[in-house]
Amino acid sequence: MRYFAGIDGGGTSTKVAIATYDDQRARILGVGEAGPGNLHDVGRERLQTHVASAWNEAWHAAGIVPARCERAFFGMASVVTARDRATVEQIGVSLGLADRIDVDHDLRIALAAALGGSPGVIVIAGTGSSSYGRAADGTTWSAGGWGSFLDDRGSAFALGRGALVACAEAHDRRGPATSLSDRIFAELGLGEWRDLLARVDAEGMTRSEIAGLAPFVTEAATAGDKVSIAILESGVAELARCVETVAREIRDDAPRVSATGGLSRSGPVWFDRFRSAVLARVPTADVVEPMLDPVAGATLLAMQAEGLTIQPSWFENPTA
Repeated sequence: MRYFAGIDGGGTSTKVAIATYDDQRARILGVGEAGPGNLHDVGRERLQTHVASAWNEAWHAAGIVPARCERAFFGMASVVTARDRATVEQIGVSLGLADRIDVDHDLRIALAAALGGSPGVIVIAGTGSSSYGRAADGTTWSAGGWGSFLDDRGSAFALGRGALVACAEAHDRRGPATSLSDRIFAELGLGEWRDLLARVDAEGMTRSEIAGLAPFVTEAATAGDKVSIAILESGVAELARCVETVAREIRDDAPRVSATGGLSRSGPVWFDRFRSAVLARVPTADVVEPMLDPVAGATLLAMQAEGLTIQPSWFENPTA
C-alpha cells in the first residue's frame, strides 16, 4: 500500500489527510484536524504539536496504526520564505511523517484542489485572505496575504472587525442601527457597550476570535441587514480586485477562478456576491466551485511529486 499525506495549515486549523494510491485510483482514508496552522501566529513548537495531533487523528479516522508515508506535502499559510519552508520541513522530519517532504504556501494546494491542477486563479477567504494564480506557461503571481495589520481584506477577520466597528458606530449613532448589535453583544458577554473597549484592547481579542464573528455578518446579511450586506459587499470587492490583479499579471484574459476558506462555504449570500464582484472586474472569467478540499489538493501534489498521474475525478472519498 502506498501512503501519501497532505497537510493544510491555516489561520483557524491544521488538517492532515492520509491517502493511498493504487492503479490510478486515489482514496482519502482519513482526515484529522487540530489547532491553528499559521506558523507566524503560533510559532514552531505549537505548530509541531498541532501537526502531530492532526496526524494521529487522521490515522485514527482511517482505522490504521500510524505509518511513515512515501511523501508528504505541506501547504501552509504565511510560509512564503525559504526560512519558513525550512522550519516547516524540519517539523515534518522531526515527526517522521514521510520519506520525502515538500513545503509551499497554502495557496498552491488550494489552487490544485479547486481546479484539479489546471491553470487559473484561487482566492482564499478564511481567517485571512490571499490570492494566487498560475498560467498555462507556468507563470505565477500572488496578491494579498500581508496579514491582518496590513491586509486580509475580504477575510473573515475583516468581516469580524467590520462588525465590531459597525456596532460601535451604531451605539454612538454615527452609523445606522444593525441587527449585528444584539448578536455580538450577547456573543461577547458584554454588560454594556463600553465594555467592548476593554474586551478588545485590555483583554485582547485574537485574530481568530475576531474572525469568528464573521458568521454573524453572513447570517445577518442573509436576513437582509443592510449594514451586514455593505460589509460583505465591500469584502468581496477587495477579493475581486486581487483576482483582477493576478489575472493581469499571469496574462490570463479568461481565467478560471475559484475560492476556498470558511467564508466561501457561507452559501449563496457570499458566493453569489463574490462571483458578481469578480465578473464586474474580469467579465471573461469563469467562476467555479472548487473540485476538492485543499487538504486533498495537498495529497494530490504529493502524489504528482512522485511522478504519479492523478486526476481529481479519480479521488474516492475526497473529503473523508
